[in-house]
Amino acid sequence: MVHELTRLARAYVRRHHAQPDQVAPEAVLVQIFVNTADMIAAILRSYQSAVEIGEAFAAFWRYQLAGLQALLAAG
Repeated sequence: MVHELTRLARAYVRRHHAQPDQVAPEAVLVQIFVNTADMIAAILRSYQSAVEIGEAFAAFWRYQLAGLQALLAAG
């Protein structure tokens, strides 16, 4: 999962930026997606009901997507 998310993010950056390494170094992207996988596991470990899981994912994705959007728009 981490490898595929990193690959997709790198492809996006290469398509949209002349100097992709200045936008998001490879190690930064990898760590972001490692943390994403860890958070998914933590949410599933921490909550039992579908409602709680849904609320936790909604909060996490708001945070995660805003951060990725800001990171990938830089440059």
